[in-house]
Amino acid sequence: MLNQSLIDEEHLVVFILTLYFLPSISHAQDLEKTDSIYSLLLIAPGDTNLINSLNSSIDNLSYSHPDTALHYARELDSISQLSGYAHGSVMALNLQGVCYELSGDIQKAIETYLQAARLSQEHGLQNTLSNVYNNLGIAYSYLGAFETSLDYHYKSLELADALKDSAKISVNFNNIGLRYSHLNQEDRAIENYKRALKLNLQRHRYRPVSSNYLNLGRAYVIKERYDSAVYYYYKAMHIFESHFPNSMDKSLVTNGLAYIYIHLDNMDSARHYLKQGREIAERTNDFYGKLEALSLEGQIHQTEGDFKPARKTFLQALDMAMEAELYTNEMDIHRALAEISHEMGDNDKAYGYFLRYNVLKDSIFNVKKINEIANIEFAYQVDKQARQDSLYQVKAEILRIEQEKEAKYLSDRKNTLEFSGIALFVLIIFLIILMNRQLKLDDKVLNLLIFIFFLILFEASLVAFDPLIDHLSQGEVLIKVVFNSGFAFVIFTAHHFLEGRMKSLIRKK
Repeated sequence: MLNQSLIDEEHLVVFILTLYFLPSISHAQDLEKTDSIYSLLLIAPGDTNLINSLNSSIDNLSYSHPDTALHYARELDSISQLSGYAHGSVMALNLQGVCYELSGDIQKAIETYLQAARLSQEHGLQNTLSNVYNNLGIAYSYLGAFETSLDYHYKSLELADALKDSAKISVNFNNIGLRYSHLNQEDRAIENYKRALKLNLQRHRYRPVSSNYLNLGRAYVIKERYDSAVYYYYKAMHIFESHFPNSMDKSLVTNGLAYIYIHLDNMDSARHYLKQGREIAERTNDFYGKLEALSLEGQIHQTEGDFKPARKTFLQALDMAMEAELYTNEMDIHRALAEISHEMGDNDKAYGYFLRYNVLKDSIFNVKKINEIANIEFAYQVDKQARQDSLYQVKAEILRIEQEKEAKYLSDRKNTLEFSGIALFVLIIFLIILMNRQLKLDDKVLNLLIFIFFLILFEASLVAFDPLIDHLSQGEVLIKVVFNSGFAFVIFTAHHFLEGRMKSLIRKK
């Protein structure tokens, strides 16, 4: 059960833990940020900095909201096409592949990655092509097409080596090691893990170092070299305690050590590390850690011959695995339940569990399916119409925004002109009032002009303050009436007072 937990450095760990095992966490900020960048990009679709920013934001969003991220990735592709920015299109297609992968549609993910790879080749985007090849390697591995997976990892490695990109080189060495492990070639797996480890230690990249140590530990467990496995697990634990003390990945170490001590028939040590792993899983709400702890507890009971508690524990683990659709875990648990039921003399149940184990095994390692998917590269046709339709939608959206901007500009300009005209008219009236003696205005005309002056002045004030009143009232009619009434009272009082004062001053002159 332990060898199924091998880690793809910087990709598979995030994929597995995020997709299946992490608790549900709000990512409202990621959504808001992505939407904000997208809105800006619609206004300035040719801004490559915004395109790159949106790519990063979608990447962050993809693990929590793959469907939403997929929508934005498609829009990013269309905008990039519209701008003639090939790199943006490749990034968008690569992100779409990740989203399909996270949603479980591996075939669609592979098709999209292949499209990204072809576009990268056409435009000489070697750095991005290396990323796409690595993702293709991972995607094919999920289908059990490990030889094809290896081909892509080696292609990615070749490009990374040409680019002198140490991080990409180490990622590919690690992933190549995983593929050899899947092919039961542990010596070659260990060789590649150590290459990745050497590079990561040189650059002090401690997160991937911890993954390398874990993978080395598991490889030595498979080879039943438990002393070496313990050594690398302790090295991994040291990294976690020194650099990532609160990481849920620490449970991978403790569970690994528990597994080793079960096989060494040292149940006290196994229980000790199982307890630590369970505490970490509970503290971090790590679904997979909890599941693994139950499975290990079941193994301890089974090894000690306590079959009833073993079956009870494995059944709890089975419920969790089925709930999360973790078919590989479910397969291993059914095998354990078959063995336990047989030991308990319940051969009917043992047979049922064994049949289910075989069904799951066949569904996971379906050779026909693997061959079919592995040949996608030769039969794949790009769906140009879908991308073209999306492109038209983006163009329409950009046109709508531009029209709205133009309408707002015209409206603002009209309002400015109107207020300017009103201000000029009020100023003229005010000057006429001041020059009333020179113009020999009679009292009736003068009073009318003063009334008009204040009427226009305060009505304009009412119009100017209306948006503020709307904002303060939040659209509530009653609140708006109260605000308007109060404002009107202030205006009329001021109107009466100031009009009287002006008349008095003019008459004194």
